[in-house]
Amino acid sequence: MSDSTATSTTEAKRATGRPQRLRALAYISDPETEAMVRRVLEEVVKDGIEVRKGDVTTATKQLEKMPSPRALIVDVGSMERPADALDQLAHVCEPDTRVLVVGDRDDLTLYRLLVHEFGVREYLFKPLSRDVIVRFFCPHIVDQPVREAHTRGGRIVAFVGSRGGGGASTVALGVAVYLGSGPHRHTVLADFNPHAGTLALMAGVKSAGGLRAALEAPERLDNLFLERSAVALGERVDLLSSEEALDDAVEVRPEAARKLLDFLRQHYNIVIADVPAMPGPAYRTILEMAHVTIVVAEPTLSSARDTQRIVKLASADQGVQNRLVVLNKLGMPGTLSRKDFEAALGRPVDFVIPYLPKVIPVSATLGKLPVTQRSPFRKIVATIANEIAVTRDREEGAAPATKKVSIFGRLFKRQPKG
Repeated sequence: MSDSTATSTTEAKRATGRPQRLRALAYISDPETEAMVRRVLEEVVKDGIEVRKGDVTTATKQLEKMPSPRALIVDVGSMERPADALDQLAHVCEPDTRVLVVGDRDDLTLYRLLVHEFGVREYLFKPLSRDVIVRFFCPHIVDQPVREAHTRGGRIVAFVGSRGGGGASTVALGVAVYLGSGPHRHTVLADFNPHAGTLALMAGVKSAGGLRAALEAPERLDNLFLERSAVALGERVDLLSSEEALDDAVEVRPEAARKLLDFLRQHYNIVIADVPAMPGPAYRTILEMAHVTIVVAEPTLSSARDTQRIVKLASADQGVQNRLVVLNKLGMPGTLSRKDFEAALGRPVDFVIPYLPKVIPVSATLGKLPVTQRSPFRKIVATIANEIAVTRDREEGAAPATKKVSIFGRLFKRQPKG
């Protein structure tokens, strides 16, 4: 603990008569999950957090001698009777502590028992990704409930280039094709640049002009529209795009973009929006609706600056929702190292794609997708795709919440100790 933190804690204790409560305290048993939880909390919650090695039993012993945090994350591992351990924990927690549980079991019955009977705010099973922690744990820590729009229908993923030509469209196309062929998720890729979009060209298909029709008359969206306008890139991945003349005025209006994305969410598991690098009228609307914003940057100082600005804008629109940074073309002559780029950005990048001059440009020129070939690009695309799609089944299997008396946040006052 730093001197300034210790001083503020002491002052808070003098003012209130009790030590200051941590905003979030986590007890995690395995190093991988501990590192992941620590990284997310430090990035999203920032201050007033602490991550310790241990499990629910460790938490119970230590919380007997210290104030309860406002949010508590505990690891129950593969315990046969986690409910018994959580019952013991409830006796040392203050009633308003929000308890979040991590375990090893993918068990819907256990989920319902802990969340609907015991009053645990959320249960996640390992392995945890950054996405599930941000989406399911962080809203309970920062007092920002998950929006209803984020729990029904498909997920929206916005790909944004920090600057034009940075490779955002290439990565978006690769992720979409992988999702449709690998995890077999019904995926649609929408190119929101009706004039200069290159997705159809890179995919080696002819655009059907569906995007313009959707943006000009969103009230006419129906299944027939999809049949006529969406171009199949694979068995479970479609492309929605237009290639309009530069002198033809086509404006992407915010309300039209919102209606289109809402419509697509009802027909696809994953909706990938390729957003132009230059902000337009609907730019902020798409970021606001996105469950995940992925900024693709080149290893340059100007790209780091613009990435920082986009992440900040997405943070304002999405709250604690997921924002990822892909550093593309690492190793390109005359550019920054990863360390220098991250120093300029002020945060670590989430994914790195090396400079692949013999793979990406040739594929884009010939209309052959690099994701269909064995290459480092495919491996990284698979990692990004799994981060996007990993939690969808959990949402579909979750039961609606119901109000019940629980062991956490009981409706009666506990007797004082001693």
